[in-house]
Amino acid sequence: MNNENTRKIFSYNGEISFEQFKDYLKVFPITSVPVGYIYFTIIYLVESFISACTGYTPARYSLTFYVIFTLFIIFCRFLRRKKIVQQKYIACIKRLRDSEYQLDFYEEYFIRSSEHMCKKIEYTYIKKIIENDKYFYLVDDISIIFLRKEILDDNQKNFIRNINKNIYRKKCK
Repeated sequence: MNNENTRKIFSYNGEISFEQFKDYLKVFPITSVPVGYIYFTIIYLVESFISACTGYTPARYSLTFYVIFTLFIIFCRFLRRKKIVQQKYIACIKRLRDSEYQLDFYEEYFIRSSEHMCKKIEYTYIKKIIENDKYFYLVDDISIIFLRKEILDDNQKNFIRNINKNIYRKKCK
């Protein structure tokens, strides 16, 4: 490895707070469907198919029940959305094992380090770079790293935007 590739461009100290995690979920929403809802949908489709094949017509009653059940599930998920987000945040922090980390950016790669891990990520492994009004998101196959824009100066922001112009994408919100 030559000397130019090992020159540190800048360092970034970050953390994953609950507020930042909520902002992250606005860009990368978690779409989880309750398992019971999937089973109920399969049962309804099988019952509807049998009703259509046999000419038996109480399917309209089961359709009414299905619609009411679906609305009930949506309402329950709406009421529990904050708790669900908190559970996802706690699971994320447990999986990462650290809420605070440091990124050291070099010409061809960056190093993410924390108390429990140190990982070198080459820029060729970055699949997307997404920017919104608050953050940059660096997305690879297994993780998403976010950087608060308010901490970065203009040169650092431009460096991140130019890591790979083919994968850079600006989002408005």
